Amino acid sequence: MASLPLEERALTSNIEHRTLNVEKGKNHLFFSLGGIKISMKLNNPTLRIITVLVCGVLWLGTAGTALAQDDEALAKQLRAEGAQALREGRQEEALAIYKRSLELDHDPNIEKFVKKLEGVVQKQRLPSKPAKPYIPPVEPPTPAVKPSLPIVESNIPPEESYMDVAGAYDTELGGSSVDLVLEQEGNRVTGTYNKGASRLEGTMMDRSLKGKFYYNQATSPTGIFEFIFSEDGTRFFGSWKNGLTGEPNNQWDGKRAAKRKASPVASGNLTLEKTVFGPSEKIKVYFQASSAFAENAWVGIIPSNVSHGSERENDKHDLSYQHLNKRTTGHLIFNAPAKPGSYDFRMHDTDNNGHEVASVSWVVESAATGEVKITSAFRGNSQWDSNFNKLHLTQNGNSFSGTYEYSGGKVIGILEGRRLKGWWLETDDTQDCGPDKRWSGPYLLDFSGDGKSFTGTYGKCSAGVQTFESLVMDNSWHGTYLSGQIDFGSQ
Repeated sequence: MASLPLEERALTSNIEHRTLNVEKGKNHLFFSLGGIKISMKLNNPTLRIITVLVCGVLWLGTAGTALAQDDEALAKQLRAEGAQALREGRQEEALAIYKRSLELDHDPNIEKFVKKLEGVVQKQRLPSKPAKPYIPPVEPPTPAVKPSLPIVESNIPPEESYMDVAGAYDTELGGSSVDLVLEQEGNRVTGTYNKGASRLEGTMMDRSLKGKFYYNQATSPTGIFEFIFSEDGTRFFGSWKNGLTGEPNNQWDGKRAAKRKASPVASGNLTLEKTVFGPSEKIKVYFQASSAFAENAWVGIIPSNVSHGSERENDKHDLSYQHLNKRTTGHLIFNAPAKPGSYDFRMHDTDNNGHEVASVSWVVESAATGEVKITSAFRGNSQWDSNFNKLHLTQNGNSFSGTYEYSGGKVIGILEGRRLKGWWLETDDTQDCGPDKRWSGPYLLDFSGDGKSFTGTYGKCSAGVQTFESLVMDNSWHGTYLSGQIDFGSQ
């Protein structure tokens, strides 16, 4: 076989060298290289040109794919460096790093974050106080260890670096405005949000707060979060997710609240004599209110499907209301709506962009259902230890309402003999059946002869169990008496 001319051998050697530097798509590249070598032996100039062009297209496509993947990997590495720079307070440097990552791999979420970060950096550039130049940290020289001396490890821990973040914050969570109050002791931080119904706990390291949150009175953690605070501590960029594994990926940002002390909103309480009413029936609601409430603090009837928390939002949907006029205890008389459905009484600390501070749920049912009964006036509360944590029941005649300490659980029901029959809901379950289509499923609880325990079952609307008749004993709900009173003779 005749050897190739010197010039063609040099070209082939250069192609082979470049091919070896690209690991992905090796088969296509070697095929291209072989094709180019063969083309150089062809006598027909036209065929030689066509063969070289085809092999070149294959090589460029494979190399382009490898380069795109390299850009994506480099962008990911740059974003990790940007996050580290934020934690260390180097915000301008972090901004430049994130912008560079967008040039390599565009991401709409990162682009949105960069715009927010630009606003923070611009504020810090205002000429009110000259910014200190950034000085890269210099690693101190490591002294040589004399081999004749033993190395002794110090028992003194390094000094921890963290900032003080205690205070009240206005935050944006899931598209809604949420008040957050943080308290700090050392590097341990605790907090409450959702008007105290939810809480969080975490550890502060430099400007980063990482930890777990407990949603809606949950007794075990429901998710994780991370807040990265600005250098002046006036705001944070945060993220959260349900579950305890993986990385937080939902936005939760906040800024320090203006003109508000870092203390929870003053509390109130609402109670009812029963929880099931007929259309237009008179309802007596008992209240306890803080003396700190404004004179125009109010209680109103709100449909239960309206989101909790905002006084302004509740004001848009109230069916009727009454002001408290600085009264701290007493009762109010309302007429139930004529339309069957599920409703709340909700208390607010002021009528001027205030807060919802208490609520109690109840239902209006048509008399045709046969479940609206006027019974004896026994009123009592009882507590039970159940397989869904502690169950708190409030009895008014044969009507029951209550809560249980699992996923924000609530119940309503009617006592028939020793059987409690009603509906349950949990915040993390679907709510599309029962009264007003706002409950998660039906339940039946049968109390023992001595009244010290119960056994029962429940069904899920999402599983197709939407009536009492369709209940089966597959899902057990059982419990034992702890304290309080319950009357089985009120019927």
